[in-house]
Amino acid sequence: MAIVTKIPARISQVHRHSQTHCSLVLEPQRCPRFKPGQFLHLALDEYDPSFAWPESRVFSIASSPTRRDQLELTFVVKGPFTQRMMQEIQVGDTVWLKLPYGEFTFDSGHPAVFIGGGTGITPFLSYLQWAADKKVDRLIWLCYGVKTPQDLLFKDRLDNWQDLLPNLSVFYFVEQEPEGLSGVHRGRLDVSAIWPRVQTNPAPEFYLSGPPAMIDTLSAQLVQKGVQTEKIHIDEWE
Repeated sequence: MAIVTKIPARISQVHRHSQTHCSLVLEPQRCPRFKPGQFLHLALDEYDPSFAWPESRVFSIASSPTRRDQLELTFVVKGPFTQRMMQEIQVGDTVWLKLPYGEFTFDSGHPAVFIGGGTGITPFLSYLQWAADKKVDRLIWLCYGVKTPQDLLFKDRLDNWQDLLPNLSVFYFVEQEPEGLSGVHRGRLDVSAIWPRVQTNPAPEFYLSGPPAMIDTLSAQLVQKGVQTEKIHIDEWE
């Protein structure tokens, strides 16, 4: 088991994509080793080792372990803590981190189907950057679902990785009309829409990350398709 480390980190970039979505780039002090898919705790208030850890929230690490000089995360405003993050965080600020945590990792090497809803895409970003840096040739299908075209925050990055990784195929799902976007499926993430493309021998591992309702629906659809439960890996969050 990884040893959890508490470290300060400087905010080097703040990308406010909208009133509700924001990405941060952090420069950590002595970042520990972690695996793609793991997460961290972020606290806005200063940590004093003689007192308890301050209020914090968990976020998937969106950057690769191959680039530990910077950590990336993306959050959506949901509740007072993330509202405070959106309003207060500025370049140059210091936050406190605890990491690494989590067992949602991608160690098997088998063909994989990654399904991410909204900011649930972030653990897959970590893996794909790692795969690009390591020149991994694993067979991967990635399905990225959002509500509006503006929510496709990482389309350019994913399109670039699709060029770099010959065995990566990316499918986009947008609930609202994806005007001007080619290769985008209109509608919610749905197993039936991708099933003809992801049936292989050997059968792939499925990795699901996103809101609980999405996870429940897609897990049930996979089981109905005959996927064994041990091949369904879940990173569920509120």
